[in-house]
Amino acid sequence: MQKSVDSARANLIKYSIRTLAVVADKLKELGVNVWAWENIGDPIKQGHQVPEWIKEILKKICDDNANWGYSPTEGLLEPRTFIAESRKKQGITLN
Repeated sequence: MQKSVDSARANLIKYSIRTLAVVADKLKELGVNVWAWENIGDPIKQGHQVPEWIKEILKKICDDNANWGYSPTEGLLEPRTFIAESRKKQGITLN
């Protein structure tokens, strides 16, 4: 079931990147060379390409049907063990 968003409450949401993007777009309209996009995680806008080795790894992962199943409800053993051991060193016991 989809819920509608209360527009009055939505207007209270502040997202710094959006504010920066509006200012950067206005500066670009004025002919200013803007580098703002370098700092907001959009390398493609700056002309960078995803390295082929990353694409190849992702293709192999997508081609393996085992990667499309659900993980165990309790989580994967290796990360669970790592977290439990890390917390144990901090004096926290996890069941």
